[in-house]
Amino acid sequence: MSGSHSDPTPGGSGLGPTGRTATILLVLLALTVAGFLWGVSALTAPFGGSGGSGGSAGDAAGPGSGDATPACRTVRRPTGPTVRPSDVTVSVLNAGAPGGSAGSALDALVAQGFQRGSAGNSGDGQAPVTVWSAEPESLETRLVLSALPDATQAVLPPAGAPQAAGVIVVVGPGFDGELGTARSSLRATKAVRVCGDG
Repeated sequence: MSGSHSDPTPGGSGLGPTGRTATILLVLLALTVAGFLWGVSALTAPFGGSGGSGGSAGDAAGPGSGDATPACRTVRRPTGPTVRPSDVTVSVLNAGAPGGSAGSALDALVAQGFQRGSAGNSGDGQAPVTVWSAEPESLETRLVLSALPDATQAVLPPAGAPQAAGVIVVVGPGFDGELGTARSSLRATKAVRVCGDG
């Protein structure tokens, strides 16, 4: 008889109805507090130190890394006035070409807009076309060269060369009387590094 009353509660938990209720309330309270703390952490994370520093780092790296190389390019920009055939005086000398070649070549160049210099004779030439210029690299000289497919560069007049105005074209053996078409204009440019919309 005494053994039947040794376990006052079912399951042998040792807690009465009041104890079980208190335990459940404590568990629910702990879960509520944990959920509240997690919610506060989630709400404040984007505005906290890690989120803010990540954003600022991205902002700092983004424009620098994204714009530095892809957005930069090299372009050529004008640096001086435009030179046209009407700005350039040309003379032609015959140095072994068929008779009358200097005059006909000068006429052809004047027809393209160049200013008329003089036509004359020189010593024996070595090439079909040679260009003499006091400034072989000038825009004026390069413009004359653009009309002469048989000449690729200009040189300084040799010592004792006949005097003539402007850029001097010397036609020699092998000159067939054919000229090309001069460029309409030339303008000096320089390479410039441009980034962004510049």
